[in-house]
Amino acid sequence: MLGLSRWLKRFEREVIVALVTTTVALGSTWGAFQRLEWLAIDTLLVLRPAESLESRLLLVTVQEADITALGRWPLSDAVLANLLETLAAQNPRVIGLDLYRDLPQNPGHERLQALMAELPNLIGVEKAFGSGTVAPPPILAQNHRVGLADVPEDGDSKIRRLIVSAPVEREIKLGFATRVSLLYLQQMGVNLEVREEQTHHYQLGQAQFSPLTGVEGGYSPADLGGYQIFLNYRSPASPFDKVSVSDVVQGRVSPELIRDRIVLIGSEAESINDFFLTPYSQALYQYRLNQYRLNAAGSSESLSDGEAWGNPNRAPHYLMSGVEVHAHGVSQILSSALDGRPMIRFWHHYGEWGWILLWAALGTYGTWRGLIREPFKEQSTWLYPLLLVTGGTLVMGAIAYGSLLSGWLIPTVSPLLAFVATTTLTRHRYHQHQLRTFTQRLQDYSNDLERQVFERTQELEAAKQAADAANIAKSEFLANMSHELRTPLNGILGYAQILQHAKDLNSQRRGVGVIYQCGTYLLELINDILDLSKIEARKLELDPKPIPLKPFLLQAAQMFKPAAEKKGISFYSELDNSLPKLVIADDKRLRQILVNLISNAVKFTPKGSVSLSVYPVDSSKSSRDSSGLDINKNTKKNCIKFTVTDTGVGMTPEQLEKVFLPFEQVKESQKLAEGTGLGLAICCQLIRLMGSELHVDSQPGQGSRFYFELTLPTLNSKETPILSRDYSKITSVSGTCPCLLLVDPSADSRSIMSGLLTPLGFSILEAATAQEALDHLNNHHLDAILTDLDLPDRDGISLIESLRQQESSAKLPMIALSSHVFTDARERSLDAGATAFLTKPFHRSDILQLLERHLQLRWIVQEDGERQQSQTSKTVEKTCPPEMVPDTVIEELLHLARKGNLKDLKRRAKQLEQDHPQLRPFTDHLQNLAGQYQERALCEFLTGYQTQ
Repeated sequence: MLGLSRWLKRFEREVIVALVTTTVALGSTWGAFQRLEWLAIDTLLVLRPAESLESRLLLVTVQEADITALGRWPLSDAVLANLLETLAAQNPRVIGLDLYRDLPQNPGHERLQALMAELPNLIGVEKAFGSGTVAPPPILAQNHRVGLADVPEDGDSKIRRLIVSAPVEREIKLGFATRVSLLYLQQMGVNLEVREEQTHHYQLGQAQFSPLTGVEGGYSPADLGGYQIFLNYRSPASPFDKVSVSDVVQGRVSPELIRDRIVLIGSEAESINDFFLTPYSQALYQYRLNQYRLNAAGSSESLSDGEAWGNPNRAPHYLMSGVEVHAHGVSQILSSALDGRPMIRFWHHYGEWGWILLWAALGTYGTWRGLIREPFKEQSTWLYPLLLVTGGTLVMGAIAYGSLLSGWLIPTVSPLLAFVATTTLTRHRYHQHQLRTFTQRLQDYSNDLERQVFERTQELEAAKQAADAANIAKSEFLANMSHELRTPLNGILGYAQILQHAKDLNSQRRGVGVIYQCGTYLLELINDILDLSKIEARKLELDPKPIPLKPFLLQAAQMFKPAAEKKGISFYSELDNSLPKLVIADDKRLRQILVNLISNAVKFTPKGSVSLSVYPVDSSKSSRDSSGLDINKNTKKNCIKFTVTDTGVGMTPEQLEKVFLPFEQVKESQKLAEGTGLGLAICCQLIRLMGSELHVDSQPGQGSRFYFELTLPTLNSKETPILSRDYSKITSVSGTCPCLLLVDPSADSRSIMSGLLTPLGFSILEAATAQEALDHLNNHHLDAILTDLDLPDRDGISLIESLRQQESSAKLPMIALSSHVFTDARERSLDAGATAFLTKPFHRSDILQLLERHLQLRWIVQEDGERQQSQTSKTVEKTCPPEMVPDTVIEELLHLARKGNLKDLKRRAKQLEQDHPQLRPFTDHLQNLAGQYQERALCEFLTGYQTQ
């Protein structure tokens, strides 16, 4: 039993397929799904496209109006004789009389008998099966011109089969439709041929006839009798021409409708009740039929619900008359024999079993594989089987529909039941499999839990120690940061209060310098933290450019000579003479590295010396380019070693292990040195980004040596680039003053920018929104636009894009301003059309450098300005000597200049010019200096007048 259980678990999917296939196949063989199969067949038939009108048939029907007009039923033999004479006169090929005439219906019986004997193409009917058999007309029976009018009903009382022939009292008799069709085809030269006598396969024109055997289409042998075929209906939405008996007798029918046609005569009167259920009696077809009628009539009116879904009492639309059923049988035989219209064929039961097996396998293996892959995560256990069954049903329907159009009716219910059953069982088995797997995993977890608890306890102990160390480092960092932030803030806030209450602002220029230095230090502190974050997020990129190496190094070293001299230590710069003149590197990041290293050396050296040495080394030791730029392989490269040496406090081996970690500092006498502990961490990461490593050698009390090597491409240039201009000495713009549009929602930011640029001669137009910016653009001539990216009414990126599309601003320089650091604001703004990007806060030199580059500006520097102002002042003093200006006026003007009230000073100068026109050179010079915000020059000029 244990072996059998294992075998079943191993082949459980195959067992499911075999079990379901056997069960469904046996059920189908025994007729368990017969009615469901019939329903599926009916639905497929209804969904077929409509077929064309059958032009070979004409139905002459007895309507209620005919019975009322003639006054009796059955019709008299005289009426029937008149009908037959009228039809025969139009030369039809065959006349089929689907009215019983086993008894005389006087008057006119003798006349009718004579006509039946005379007309060779007249076929009558008899009823041979069921209750109430009816004998055929004797004369027609003697001439073998009688067919069976019986139609076999299925278990649901619907007509789906046609009797081709059947044994009656040991005599094989043809069905009515068969007899009529064969007589017509004989006149066309088409005769019945035997293909296989044992299997009763016949050839009739293009058609091959095979009888139903009782093992297909949900039928059993007990359902069948005689030679039967599946009735392939034409679309019953008017497939035949129909006229009434009265129309024919009274000559209202065109002869063209009768000549060379098969004419079938039968009853469609509701009182006769000669109607049958067919596959088209279901509500689905009634809805399609009514829609067809509305479309054919061109009506836009909608039917009521009862009309749209069919009404069983509205015969003959819901039910089909017997004569029309026979007409469908005749049409099927004729169209198959003459036109090649496919006969409806079925699979043998062996084919059905194979079809069931295929769908059972699809349901089992498709469900198992899908549940293993979990396409819908947690919902896969119910959603995937539901979608699989839905998709399988649609595929099954599509295959069955396509097969029907080619003449095959394949099983649909039995394979679909097998598909659903295997899907359900496989889903259940998968749940059990998962449960067994989870149980086994739980057992494994239980067995391993003790070991994991022990290991986890050790890990937690180690983590606790690391967390304690990190907490201590965090506390030290916060204490140090508090000191580093409060110290410059104290200077900023203190001098801001002094300036707020000062009466003479010129006397407090040192305080302004302190505020600027403290603010610069705070910005550098924030930039250090942001640089470290950018490096860790891998968002920092190098910006290589050509730089003259020796001037660059001397400039960096020159920054620390005053600090070294203040501490009483020596500072040396040792630059090898063989250093290349021009290299390619990121000057900003290289300067940041050197400044951090030299600053630390000066900071931690109480006595002795600090030195910077730079010299080339063997380039074969370095394998990577440090410039960060793709350089041609043929470009010459130099490996350069940078070394910063000090005689300071040095470091212990324990300190050396942590010196490159963020927020770590060398402690001396249990006191933190000035700084955040980020400098060396940033230097180490930047040097790694350049393809090298930062090294350190140190001994406690003897000093430290930091060094690194960079492989930099060199360029041969006759003209070495000039280092950055000293923008602090610029006093004004040379030539025409540019007009700038400043777009910023912050009034403070606009005021700062205006205060920086207006004294230099720039004309500033301010806008707080994008709409104000567009208004200024339409009303003023601009030289450049500076816009913030965060505007209240519109995104700054979209504003740049729209300005680039306008002809008036398409070529204007546009500088994007933003406080964002980690976003892709720079790339997005440049892609949108910005000329440059500037991050807030910025130095005065940053904005002046951008304006110089993109507006091709030339500056007047301090030396030139002072020389020009001095010359102008001397000229004014000669033209307007001091004795011409009253002392009270000089004192008043000097008081306004010292207070920085240049607006009132300009207004007083204009008033003085109006009162004393001879002093116009004096007042013009005052207004010129005040317009350029030259407060110092104003005070010196007026003081010179006062002293004289």
